[in-house]
Amino acid sequence: MNGPVGFVSSGLGARFGLVLFPFEITLTPAALLHFVALGTHISLFTMRFRCGCLARNMKIRFASFNTYLTWLALLAPLLGGCLTTRSEKRAEASLRFHLEANLDGTERSQAITIGRSDPFAMGVETRCFLTEFNIEHASVVDTPGGFALSVQFNREGGWILEQYSTVNKGRRVAIAAEFGELRWIAAPVMRDRITNGLFVFTPDTTREEAEKIARGVNVVAEKVRKGTL
Repeated sequence: MNGPVGFVSSGLGARFGLVLFPFEITLTPAALLHFVALGTHISLFTMRFRCGCLARNMKIRFASFNTYLTWLALLAPLLGGCLTTRSEKRAEASLRFHLEANLDGTERSQAITIGRSDPFAMGVETRCFLTEFNIEHASVVDTPGGFALSVQFNREGGWILEQYSTVNKGRRVAIAAEFGELRWIAAPVMRDRITNGLFVFTPDTTREEAEKIARGVNVVAEKVRKGTL
């Protein structure tokens, strides 16, 4: 957003001649309450200076002040929800791809468990061969009877995926995701050589979680393209 643009509010600002500014997304509901409360105190002081009869109009002003507090109490949860939603939409997420491996008792491999309803154990290479930094775009797509997570890799990621899917055909790829929690979400088998950089799999998540992962990965992809990450 460019620099703040002033405007005269049709509510509290219009009544007391205040010029208000759009709030930045980082302004919390608590800060908003303090800001408006401060404006209310300033307005009451101005009215007392102009009228010189605070005692006579005490009941009217007290009622107005209570009205402001009532509106703030009603709006605060809504504002907090909007801020939280915007924050969640911009939160980063990660996807790490690990090749299936035999456990050799060294740090090069590790045992993991995938699946919540029907978990199974497997060994994977400790080092991942693809990450969210190699992803161009992610999205949730509909499939017969459900949904899948579609991951389009960038040029470098697509080249790596083609090499791994060619040499390791028939092996599993264990996928770990971090989106507020860290979890192994899938272990699909690479059955064919993948030449278009597109990897589609069914994650062990709810649709809401899958969409959260896709949004978070896209945030990272955008930052990588802009060179800000």
